[in-house]
Amino acid sequence: MNLRSGKMLMHKKLSAKSNEIHQDIISELPDEMLTQILSMLPDADANRSRILSNRWKNLYAFLPNLHFFIPATEQGNRSHDFIDQTLSLRGNKPIQRFILECHNDCDYNRLSNWLSNIIQCKLEQLVLIVPAVIRFNWELFKTCDTLVELKLSGRFIIDVPEDADLLFPCLKKVELVSIIYSSDESLTNLISYCRVLQELIVERIGEPDNLDMFKVSSRSLKRLSIGFPHAYRHRNTVIDAPNLEYLFIFDENLSRVYSYTETLSLVEASISIQLIRLNRIATCLSSVKILTLTCLSIQALRNVHPRLNLPMFPNLVKLVVDHADDPRAPSEVILYLLNHMPNLEHITFSNGYLSFDSSWKLSVEPPFCLCFKIKGIVIIHRGIMAQAEYKFIRYLLKKSNILETLTINACIIDPKRRERLLNVHRGSNSCQIEFI
Repeated sequence: MNLRSGKMLMHKKLSAKSNEIHQDIISELPDEMLTQILSMLPDADANRSRILSNRWKNLYAFLPNLHFFIPATEQGNRSHDFIDQTLSLRGNKPIQRFILECHNDCDYNRLSNWLSNIIQCKLEQLVLIVPAVIRFNWELFKTCDTLVELKLSGRFIIDVPEDADLLFPCLKKVELVSIIYSSDESLTNLISYCRVLQELIVERIGEPDNLDMFKVSSRSLKRLSIGFPHAYRHRNTVIDAPNLEYLFIFDENLSRVYSYTETLSLVEASISIQLIRLNRIATCLSSVKILTLTCLSIQALRNVHPRLNLPMFPNLVKLVVDHADDPRAPSEVILYLLNHMPNLEHITFSNGYLSFDSSWKLSVEPPFCLCFKIKGIVIIHRGIMAQAEYKFIRYLLKKSNILETLTINACIIDPKRRERLLNVHRGSNSCQIEFI
């Protein structure tokens, strides 16, 4: 017994010594290597590494990305102090991304000091999420020639005068969420002063933001995403971006007027809009290769398409019909659209169901792209597929002469109807039906 106990004790000592050696090896690594390891972890996990030992306590301050959250008042003071300490330890070491999420009780004087410090660190990406009303200090950034991405979320007040100097010479991406604008010109001036801006995202959420006209003017802009809830009733949206390649619009207002000062060079677009007069916006979309239409747009087309001179989409190869805002997608309108898309190769129906008008005549000549161009059809369904949908699917299978795959991703598929679909006559001998 004593011999066995001695062996066990010796084994424990050796194990402890081995663990100590391994721990020492990690601890002896240089700061640069340890911070590189931490930078590969999620921000929260990297922050928690401070509790491992004194060796790890201050490494977080030297990570390329810093992410801080200031909670309610009870813990807010400690968060403020922690940020002060971190920035003090870091000095002028370059910062790749700085994220700050504040509660309403943030000390905004200290926030201004933090911004003054970080813009001296060759800052590249800045994210500020501040729910309280605060005026954004543009003066701090006049000397910041490294910032490439900026996101402001909250009740920041933006006031950019016409005679302002060039603010962000390297800024390529701007995201503005729930911002307050001192005037229409503030937004227009901000965008025009960013001479190399490539992507702009504007989400108007919450309280009104004082805009009467939403105008974007930029020759460098390539991607534009704008979201307007129904409550925002500005009159006009003007897009002056001749090199724009991607356009996303979500607009719930019926009375909004869209205008374009130059022809757009769009490659991809996603449109969810309730416009009675769709001619203007449809013309600007005619060059796209990828197009997403929600049922807001589809229903608008349904109401006006007998009187609508819809342009051709000669470059379009992929169409997505997104049912997120309305589950109905009238198949007769879908086929009307397909008649204007002669080179369409892929079509996806997502998040809804296809309604099929029983009075619509199946003998009508099918669209050219359906017969000779479409190679892939995807149907994503979140509920139980109805009989009318199976009728439309059978129609697609019969009329698609070069279809390669029909993919149906549905929660519930009736086994008998599934068997009938597998045995239905197909226009394409090589067509495969996949159920997910």
